[in-house]
Amino acid sequence: MKQTTTQIIAKEGWIWLGVFGFLTLFFLALEWNFAAFLFLVLLGSSLLSYYNPERIPDETGENLLLAPVDGVVKKIEKRDDACVVTIHSPLCMVGILRMPLEGLITLNETREGLRPLRIEKSVREGIYARGELGVQSRWGALLMRFSPVLFEENLYLYPKPDSKITQGARVGFFKHGHLEMVLPSSVSLKVCEGDTIKGGETLLGSFPL
Repeated sequence: MKQTTTQIIAKEGWIWLGVFGFLTLFFLALEWNFAAFLFLVLLGSSLLSYYNPERIPDETGENLLLAPVDGVVKKIEKRDDACVVTIHSPLCMVGILRMPLEGLITLNETREGLRPLRIEKSVREGIYARGELGVQSRWGALLMRFSPVLFEENLYLYPKPDSKITQGARVGFFKHGHLEMVLPSSVSLKVCEGDTIKGGETLLGSFPL
């Protein structure tokens, strides 16, 4: 599998690494060791969060569905004629967002408004999506709905509508929130609730050939 990008660190993280690195050195120069230690911890956490590793899928095949991001499978349910998988992406995991399968981008939409922390948890984790990415694949339509918990800046979606994206390609960045994948009912899932997954590597499921 080709690398998703030539950057070791996702570009979204450079500003935070620069700020935390500068403040760490600044407080060390002042011999304020406790403050320097705190910002060193933040620097290390940012390095982990924005690290952009190369990922090799567990299995390969055009009908296979890969995990789009690192996280934990929180819920699997049937809704009408769809299968819905909800993934929690915590701060401590890699936030690179990858294409779960090859397809045509039909929707890329982000919304502004009240931050999710100001509304009910049930809404924050489901209905109240801050961004949506739609994909039309050979096996039907797929919709990914993103609900960042803390900051709107934790979500970036790059593909333009009508662009064809290959499986595993880097399509954005998503940290600390819930991702709801609305899948065709024909999908056969290979994961269970509570499973830890890795974007671009873990096999979520497959479609009949």
